[in-house]
Amino acid sequence: MKYTIVFAAAAGLVLALAPAARAGLVIDNTGITVTTDSERYAEHAAIFAVDGSNFTGVYPDELAGSPTWGAWLGSNSYPTWISVNLGGIHDLEMMRVWNGAGGSGDRSAREVEIYYSADPTAPGGSFGDAKWTQLGTAAYTFTARGAGYNGPYLVSDEIDMTVTAQLVALNVLNNYGDGYGPHISELQFIEVPEPATVALLSIGGLGMLIRRRRRWS
Repeated sequence: MKYTIVFAAAAGLVLALAPAARAGLVIDNTGITVTTDSERYAEHAAIFAVDGSNFTGVYPDELAGSPTWGAWLGSNSYPTWISVNLGGIHDLEMMRVWNGAGGSGDRSAREVEIYYSADPTAPGGSFGDAKWTQLGTAAYTFTARGAGYNGPYLVSDEIDMTVTAQLVALNVLNNYGDGYGPHISELQFIEVPEPATVALLSIGGLGMLIRRRRRWS
């Protein structure tokens, strides 16, 4: 009877842990590279949008300092694009976006088409190529970051993906009206955890319950 209770409790813990494990893992940005058709200035290089350099000590939830400097600033000749190579194929769950600012806040990227590919040779900018697949059927409208240069501020958009990809590209159609071009401060990619990760959490929870039950006996 006592083991029935222990294993019933363990099963409950497994069910409780599984959704948390499925919540996703942040892809390590050290292996991520990026290409783009435009970078207005050296301090607005595309790599700054994926390297985590704007994150504070409470990573991955906030940005600090200026969300304008150290962010990607694309061309004001639309569309302009940025393509992120994740360094390998991943089962993606979500893309998190910290939109940029600038001036009155109208440099934030606005309408953005999102494309993905499992083929690292998919040509950047040629999104009609068969190697690319569009996420959804229309452009996404990103949330404006608002006026001001100082952080920290929270994630502006979370885009559900549920795709398998190595490349993710953002084809920016416009910003919120500023003549400089679109700003994007940070992009972060969340992948679905491997089944082994869920299993390890479940086994760990079962082991803790068994050890506690032995101490109670």
